Amino acid sequence: MRTLKRPITKILLLAVMVVAFAPTGALATTAILFKTSSGNIQCSMVGSKLVAAAKCHAKVHDWAQPKSCPAGWQFAFMKISLSTSHGSPTCVHGGFPATNRIILLGKKFTLGPITCTGSGSGVTCLSHHHGFFISRHSYKHI
Repeated sequence: MRTLKRPITKILLLAVMVVAFAPTGALATTAILFKTSSGNIQCSMVGSKLVAAAKCHAKVHDWAQPKSCPAGWQFAFMKISLSTSHGSPTCVHGGFPATNRIILLGKKFTLGPITCTGSGSGVTCLSHHHGFFISRHSYKHI
């Protein structure tokens, strides 16, 4: 499995630049929060017409957390999408907001160019055929 390393500051800077130069009316932000039926995988999708991001993490997992994540931080995937996108692993601090929204087998949530789909084992989020899969047992960049 190939691990991508992209500093979160570069991703956030890109998002800020896009928002700063966006035409009026394109900045309405929407958030979708969801979890798997077990509650183990938690995800958030945030975006507007121009930029969107999906972030998911597994509270309990069998895979080793990357050593690059500081103590007390969690490993998650984050994706920022413009015309193309890439799922990249990152370390996040703090938990996810509570939600009762469940992503069931085959159910999809779409925000801008990103679609997250529930499977029997985890969650797949894709945009322009790139993204990530995360479950209790594994994670991968797509």
